[in-house]
Amino acid sequence: MINHTDFPKAMLAGRARLTITNPASGQWVKIRMRQRKDKRTGQPGPCFFVSIALLQDGDLGHRYVGAYFADSGRFSPGRDISPREREIAEFLLSAIRTPAKLQRAEIEHAGQCLRCGRTLTVPESIRSGYGPECFSQLTDETSPFARQLAEFGILDLIG
Repeated sequence: MINHTDFPKAMLAGRARLTITNPASGQWVKIRMRQRKDKRTGQPGPCFFVSIALLQDGDLGHRYVGAYFADSGRFSPGRDISPREREIAEFLLSAIRTPAKLQRAEIEHAGQCLRCGRTLTVPESIRSGYGPECFSQLTDETSPFARQLAEFGILDLIG
C-alpha cells in the first residue's frame, strides 16, 4: 500500500502502474504512466503517457487517455476519450500537485518497480514499490532521478 503523500513520486517514477480504490464505494481505477524519452539523447523527459482502466467500462485493458507534462502540470487529452475518462484522468493528475485529494483512497502498486518496471521479489521492495537500485536513486539527492523530481516541483531538495 502506498501512502497518499508518496503518490507524486510513485506516479512520476517512470513506469508507474497503480490501482486507486475508494474504500467507501469499492470502485477502483487503474492508472499507468510511462515516461517518454527524448529521441535524440535517450534521456527521460517531462512528458508521461497516461492510460487508465475503469471498473465500470467492461474493458479489461488500459486505454490511452493523454499526455501529462510534469514540468508545467498540463494534461493534453488524447482523441476519442469519454468525458468520464477525462474527468478521472484530470483528477488523478491534479493529485500529483495536491496528494491530499487521495487521503481516503487506497493506493496499491502492481508488484513491479515503479521506476524500471521489473518484478519485485524482496519484501522490502514490495512494500516500497521500488527495487533496491531504483530506491537508492530515489533517496540519493544527487541522482538524476531525484533531481528530475525536484525540477518537476515534487521534491524539495536542500543544498
